[in-house]
Amino acid sequence: FRMEYRLRGRDGEFRWILDIGVPRLNADGSFAGYIGSCMDLTERKRAESALHRSEQLKTSILESLSNHVVVIDSRGIGVGVSDPKVDFAAGSGLLAASVGMNFFDICRSRMGESNLEVTAPLDGIQRVFEGKRDYFELEYPLDPAIQQIWLLMTVTPLKGTDRGIVISHQDISERKRHENAIHELSGRLINAQEQERSRIARDLHDDVNQQVAVLAIELQQLESFFPADSSEGRQKVQALWNKTHGLSTEIQHISHQLHSTKLEHL
Repeated sequence: FRMEYRLRGRDGEFRWILDIGVPRLNADGSFAGYIGSCMDLTERKRAESALHRSEQLKTSILESLSNHVVVIDSRGIGVGVSDPKVDFAAGSGLLAASVGMNFFDICRSRMGESNLEVTAPLDGIQRVFEGKRDYFELEYPLDPAIQQIWLLMTVTPLKGTDRGIVISHQDISERKRHENAIHELSGRLINAQEQERSRIARDLHDDVNQQVAVLAIELQQLESFFPADSSEGRQKVQALWNKTHGLSTEIQHISHQLHSTKLEHL
């Protein structure tokens, strides 16, 4: 076995331990116990943790370079606004932010208190700002009438302070276009599938099942050619007719199941 765990020393400090054990066998092959070793991994764990934090910081910085980022302090005042590589066209009141100005006042004055498209997102931002939520996320079009530019807004608490938030806007227009294309393709695939199901159902009902019905009729006619005293031959023909009739019923059932399933998914 191999496992890592923490142990608390006499000084109260926790240290990471790597414990490795292998079975020890007697001469006859029976289990005699374990031979193991323990190694102090504390320094390696600290190095890994420091590296992980460094990677997280680097990732956060790189991801925010192309985003519109606003840092709001505990008073609601903007203390930092990024200069994104992507032009968001400043068409949304939620992007209105200036260093030294109250973010909430600017948004409400630009968009109006009664504008539900802004008041609802602002409520989510406000709840994170007041500590009532740990995270808020919203996707919305920059211009609802056109919906050509889509933004992903994320709101998180500002670390290391009593209060404050970081608001980030990311351009997700390309992702939305891909999603729409996939949605349209899925619709076409479903239509194609339904058309093929309908074609197979028609073929089963109008062609295959009719041929089976003709076969059943011919079997009935064949029975009349047997002499009256040929009970064995008549029984075999009757058995074939029963199987043919059952086959016809099964084909009808399959044809019915292949009917359009669009209504089932509504």
